[in-house]
Amino acid sequence: MFNRFFLLATTTALAIASFSPLISAQQTSQSFSLSVGDSVSNVKTEGFACAEESLSVLPLLGRGTEFPKFLLADVETELKRQAPTSELLKATCTAPPEVLAQVLEEQNGEPVEGQVLTKLRVEFYLDLSVYTGNEVVPLTIEHVYFVENLETTDQRKVTQKFIVIPQKD
Repeated sequence: MFNRFFLLATTTALAIASFSPLISAQQTSQSFSLSVGDSVSNVKTEGFACAEESLSVLPLLGRGTEFPKFLLADVETELKRQAPTSELLKATCTAPPEVLAQVLEEQNGEPVEGQVLTKLRVEFYLDLSVYTGNEVVPLTIEHVYFVENLETTDQRKVTQKFIVIPQKD
């Protein structure tokens, strides 16, 4: 059985709190070169320092330690999947990521001692500038990573969702 998801506070005494930050958020604007398929893009970034408090959990996503580069590559991959000529020009992190976790309460009918992290959901909120081949289009998105089976080493599953938020006129 699992308890409900809970918002993971940075002071929560979970095993993930013992991770030393392997990655650091950028403090100012920066550009990254991304290779997606056969193309290389230079992406300008802003605001990713707002993710500083969540950096210790990001390695659990299984996407590497080069934040925000892995996030931008995943976003651009989805953009190209939908429109092959699209190119990510700029990404702005508009809010701190929301980190939700779930712990295992019992396994095989027996209570689990301590807190064993089993699921993790991290939601990133971004404003994008995307070149579509003939114009630059602004997009507001939520990019979600959902990791299941964190209590195992061989059955972990990472799912991503790319959600476009409708623009208000």
